Amino acid sequence: LSPRASYSFVDVKCAQIPEDLIEGELFGYEEGTLVGTNEERRGRFDLAHRGTLFFDDIDALDLSIQDKIYRYLQSGKIQRKDGSHNIELDVRVIAATTKNLSKEVAEGRFHADLYARLNLVPLK
Repeated sequence: LSPRASYSFVDVKCAQIPEDLIEGELFGYEEGTLVGTNEERRGRFDLAHRGTLFFDDIDALDLSIQDKIYRYLQSGKIQRKDGSHNIELDVRVIAATTKNLSKEVAEGRFHADLYARLNLVPLK
């Protein structure tokens, strides 16, 4: 019944995307960033605009990518890989994990501010 129901539901299986590709997969690429292309490439955030982006196994993401997701949640804006301008998007973010994220935060393996933003409506 959500107003987002008619828009995309984009699933990201975090543990299955190689670490060197995840930033581009999530945020997209600027024109000329990828060898052999002359166009920009939309990332998963772009594809989920007005809809929902679901992170499965979010704990598998590197802290630097977690920080970029947190910055999106704070500002509603992303930058594509190698980009210089902000792109405003409206995306509902849902995340899942099998780990105890509060323990991961305490041990320095998960971004504390991102955890606080994601833990607004916890489901078990």
